[in-house]
Amino acid sequence: MDAVPRLRCDVSGICAFDPETLDALVRLQLVARRFGTSIELTNASARLVDFLTLAGLTDVLPVATK
Repeated sequence: MDAVPRLRCDVSGICAFDPETLDALVRLQLVARRFGTSIELTNASARLVDFLTLAGLTDVLPVATK
């Protein structure tokens, strides 16, 4: 089975880490999956990565490594 390329989503401009931010990112991932692909977060700050880890969403919202 061929791997589907992920859409890269630059999140360097996200400075508010709250439930609304998580909701928007998760909804974006759901829409991408409905279209047969997924998103990968790029340029995530350490704070955002920590927030995703704390929320248990690192498997749902993967962060690109450099």
